[in-house]
Amino acid sequence: MKRLMACVALVGILTAPAMAADTLEKIQSAKKIVIAVDLGAAPFGSYDNSMKEVGSDVETARLIAQGLGVELQIAPVTSTNRIPFLLTGKVDAVISQFGITDERKKVVAYSVPYASVPVIVAGPPDVAVKDWADLAGKSIVVTRGTNNDLDVTKKSPTGTSIVRYDDDATSMTAIVSGQYNLFATSPALINTINVKNPALKLERKFVIRNLPFGVGLRKDESALKGKIDQIIRDNLKGKLSEIYMTFHKEQLPDSVLAGNDP
Repeated sequence: MKRLMACVALVGILTAPAMAADTLEKIQSAKKIVIAVDLGAAPFGSYDNSMKEVGSDVETARLIAQGLGVELQIAPVTSTNRIPFLLTGKVDAVISQFGITDERKKVVAYSVPYASVPVIVAGPPDVAVKDWADLAGKSIVVTRGTNNDLDVTKKSPTGTSIVRYDDDATSMTAIVSGQYNLFATSPALINTINVKNPALKLERKFVIRNLPFGVGLRKDESALKGKIDQIIRDNLKGKLSEIYMTFHKEQLPDSVLAGNDP
């Protein structure tokens, strides 16, 4: 029995590198990479009037595919199913406002950051909120499974009503329609809401954290990570900076431009 267990362990050790290389080999063989993108979260990902995928994450996915010399297939996901899609092999990578956190590092790997955004609590001018304590007795919208959800759940005081929706599109609809007036999200989504309903005049109340985004990968895929890391580093001060400015009207921060591992 001990000999059998030793053999099983040895097989696992010997096959791990081969399995880790499978995704990159599969991509190169098929000449196609499947990348998960949330298409309900403009300006990161959405559809234009002709139902073409657009957004900063969409353009980043196209840049990665181009750098690998393969075709891009976008798999639409939400914040709740993007990790399951990755871990079950339905997609090769995730580019979907995928914030780099210690919790997620336990189950997935990340490329070097390609972007970073502040996570904020926003609301109308007449709602007095300047820190966590002011949320007591109020309702705040979050998108389920996001870092915003985790932060609000962990830090909100007793008496805060946390309203969760399964994707950013539904969360934004709840705010645009006036059902709720406080939202924990990115400035880009707040800008989108203000365009949809200018009367809301949503403004930044306080910053929760600055969150770097990386390409999500399965663990132990060093070959694929190495390729994607190089594509990102080669484009941080060029194409990726252009993408960020086009869709977010801001410069990439120095912490991202450094191109360091998360």
